[in-house]
Amino acid sequence: MRVIARRTLNQFAERHAETKVRLDGWYHMVKRATYAGPHHVQRDFPTVSFLGDGVTVFNIGSCRLEVHMRYDLGIVFIRSIDTHEEYDRRNKARKK
Repeated sequence: MRVIARRTLNQFAERHAETKVRLDGWYHMVKRATYAGPHHVQRDFPTVSFLGDGVTVFNIGSCRLEVHMRYDLGIVFIRSIDTHEEYDRRNKARKK
């Protein structure tokens, strides 16, 4: 899969150094993979959440990575990456 944009992961890891190793691991695993659909992703990441319309949330250590997966194109677009607290606050604001 092609991951767009790794820079987002690196910038987050600069602010939250404890996430660097896990984010790098996620990146390399996804980059090497070919996912035909959500069931393939779940084999590699059992705690993944699917929000619909290709939106997928990975729990990676102390952060949540939200992406849009285009299985047909083999592309993963990074939408946002937050700490768990930031993610919960953002979702609470979305629901209002």
